[in-house]
Amino acid sequence: MRNNEFKPLFDLHGETIRVYLGKEVEVDPISHDTEVTLFDNPVYLTAIVTDLTSTQAKWKAPGIDSSRAKQVLIKVNDRAIIELSQKITIDGNDYVGWRENGKLQIRKYMNYLEILVYNT
Repeated sequence: MRNNEFKPLFDLHGETIRVYLGKEVEVDPISHDTEVTLFDNPVYLTAIVTDLTSTQAKWKAPGIDSSRAKQVLIKVNDRAIIELSQKITIDGNDYVGWRENGKLQIRKYMNYLEILVYNT
């Protein structure tokens, strides 16, 4: 299998998603409480986005109840950005980022990552 077989698919059906990063600041040094400041400028990534039904979401990620779930295919080079995400916006809808609760599932396929994102 060639590593660039999804390139035509990205060129034809790729859409732009917005990934919001945040900065974590310790507000109380005694109890180690932290507060996250969300950056206003998102990072734009090209991705292939498909909807998941609630049955598919429960099958792929048991224990997570979600009415709006998306399957996102991105390039493997963008993994660090996803792992720093606080919020992901797709078509105007907000989804939970990796740093928010760590419930994103990431699977690697060759040079691409499949990510399951859930609504907030």
